[in-house]
Amino acid sequence: MPIVVNCPICGIRLSLTDDRAGSTMDCPKCDARMLIPGPPPPPPPMRPALQPVVRQLPPPDAEGDEEDDGVPIRRRRKPKRRYEDEEDDAGDRYRGFQCPYCGSRRRPYVTTQISPTGWVVFTLLLIFTVCLCFVGLFITEEVRRCRDCGMKLG
Repeated sequence: MPIVVNCPICGIRLSLTDDRAGSTMDCPKCDARMLIPGPPPPPPPMRPALQPVVRQLPPPDAEGDEEDDGVPIRRRRKPKRRYEDEEDDAGDRYRGFQCPYCGSRRRPYVTTQISPTGWVVFTLLLIFTVCLCFVGLFITEEVRRCRDCGMKLG
């Protein structure tokens, strides 16, 4: 299989025999010295594809914490239900609520923030009367948030 070489100076394309690989030669057109590369290395041999290893776990009610090879199995614990019967600050139990995001049964906390209407009033008053723009900041709303995940609740 011939070796194809391009001169780095003039760009002429030369086709040489395999026995010239690894030597140097002068370009016949511009007399530039160039190195003739060796043949490309053969591609590595193909390896067979790896097969996934599938381990069968014993059923959850099976006795023993070790498999056949003596390696202990790490079992997951069931999560504890936190705050199921937690008392709030007044001492009474709060049961009619469950967070739709995290499932917590803790009483949500209430904060106040400037409502969207308040921001609109603030912006309009800021444009038209700068001295009364702060009035819009007094228009607030109550926001309920979950104590565990912090998500805004209806």
